[in-house]
Amino acid sequence: MWTALGAFVPSVLFTALGALAGTGLDMADPQIALETILPAWFTPIFLLAVIVGTIANNAMTAYSSGLALQSVGLRLRRSRSVLLDGSMGVAMTLYALLVSNFLDTVSNMMQLVVTVMGPVKAVYVADVLWRRNRYDGLGLGDETSSSPYWYSGGLTSSRP
Repeated sequence: MWTALGAFVPSVLFTALGALAGTGLDMADPQIALETILPAWFTPIFLLAVIVGTIANNAMTAYSSGLALQSVGLRLRRSRSVLLDGSMGVAMTLYALLVSNFLDTVSNMMQLVVTVMGPVKAVYVADVLWRRNRYDGLGLGDETSSSPYWYSGGLTSSRP
């Protein structure tokens, strides 16, 4: 109960504060709008809080992404795969913000995601619907059985 309350109270408080700032200020340019109500000494603290919050929010995503890089065959330790993935993300973000037109880059990225993920999801959904009543849990077996669903060609749990 206390954990839920500890997550609920700040969430409601900050959401209400954001809604109040969004309705009480001209948010056409949020940076200038916030500078009008915050003291100048608070700007670096606010920026640091945004950076640390962003890193904390993306920590699990980066960890999972590093694992995904390893699962496609990248032979690096998990920490290095996460650093590689994070570096690529920072580079792409800096390119989107500083080199190209940001909105065009976001639009192009969304088109790429739709172009690639649309067919992938369609195949997945068709496969799930086709196999809906044919699932054989016992036929899946485990890694020691001779089930056709297990690959035993060198993947071990002791990978770095």
